[in-house]
Amino acid sequence: MPEVTQLERALRILQLLSTGARLTVNELYEHFDRKVPKRTIQRDLLMLSGAGFPLVSEKTGRGNENVWYFMREFTSFFPVPIQLEELMAAHLLRRALRAFKGTRVEEDIEALLRKVDQLVPSSLLEVVEEPSRLGRMLDVIEVGAYDYGPYSSMISDSLRAILHRKVCRVSYRASGRKEVWTYEVEPHKLLLCRGRLYLVAYHRVHDDFFLLAFQRMEGLEVLDKDFVPEREFDMASFREGRLGLMSAGPVKVRLRFSPDISHSVRGRLWHPSQRTRELEDGSLEVEMKVGITDELIGWIMSWQDYAEVLEPQRLREELRRRLKRMVRMYEDAPALT
Repeated sequence: MPEVTQLERALRILQLLSTGARLTVNELYEHFDRKVPKRTIQRDLLMLSGAGFPLVSEKTGRGNENVWYFMREFTSFFPVPIQLEELMAAHLLRRALRAFKGTRVEEDIEALLRKVDQLVPSSLLEVVEEPSRLGRMLDVIEVGAYDYGPYSSMISDSLRAILHRKVCRVSYRASGRKEVWTYEVEPHKLLLCRGRLYLVAYHRVHDDFFLLAFQRMEGLEVLDKDFVPEREFDMASFREGRLGLMSAGPVKVRLRFSPDISHSVRGRLWHPSQRTRELEDGSLEVEMKVGITDELIGWIMSWQDYAEVLEPQRLREELRRRLKRMVRMYEDAPALT
């Protein structure tokens, strides 16, 4: 343990005693790796008692040794010590929320974890003092994820507007368009889908919810205008008929995955309506009710020839058309050097 100041020692002693522990000077001496003199620890305890902390000192019956502890009725004023599983969960959360890297949200997560680390009992101090041990437990591979650092202020403003129910004015450039549109919307929540972050906002004129991608926002201003929600965003209703974000009239889609790839499909959920059936040859049949969109077609094509659409027929025909176009594109194109 590195050398600590009197303030750091006092805080650590208070933290240990707040767990309900009864400690002697000798035990605290061992806790500080015998690097803090016993006389210094004794002075720290007397200083805390003199400062008004409800410390009790009693003889242990072993010579002049005293045991120190907090009066029971005062321990409820101190934070409940965090457990190892809770500490691990907090640090796993940090790794999982990589979408917020470079934003104010990441700074807030780091600040929260520093406070969490202050609540660990003495038995976990070794874990906290070597944070890389926690950091090694999880890694996240993100392919094609956006860098939301440049949108940090807009993300923070959005969260503040959601919390306080403030109307926002958003300048937005829709996909495939050059012009910038300006909307006044009522923000409801953030939505993270496949590495992309969206603001879910209600537009009263259209009487509908918009999904506004942060990477397409030109600006976001929180107005001094409160709103009372006309209706709440219902995620279950939103997911009906959507594999991801694109919407279309839902139809029954049935696919067969070959035995060579079924292990990668089994046990995974792509849609709430999904049903799975094992076939005798080891292949897997998946059925779901979703709209035929570019998202669905792209997902099916990502399985290459390991997946076959059984129905509907019009989805099979659409895949056939697209595959033919791809073949022509590569057959007609000259070799690149």
